Amino acid sequence: MAFAAGWTPCLGPTLGTILTAAAAGGSLALGAGLLFLYAFGLGIPFIALALGYQRLQGSVSFLKRHGGAIERTGGVLLSSSGSSS
Repeated sequence: MAFAAGWTPCLGPTLGTILTAAAAGGSLALGAGLLFLYAFGLGIPFIALALGYQRLQGSVSFLKRHGGAIERTGGVLLSSSGSSS
């Protein structure tokens, strides 16, 4: 649910535009085609991740081992960049 709520501002306007174009087009085939391409484009990253999951295991294990240090370093960099104004 949180994932969907986080994506709503990004996907809502795009989907709204596609639905409006589909409704204004007056053709069922055009509307279905637009929505198919939208769904296909949205799903490509997930499909790519699923297909490359085994190959990414090394990267994922590195992130699991060093996750705390990465987060701390990122926090320090974020904090230091905000205070230099």
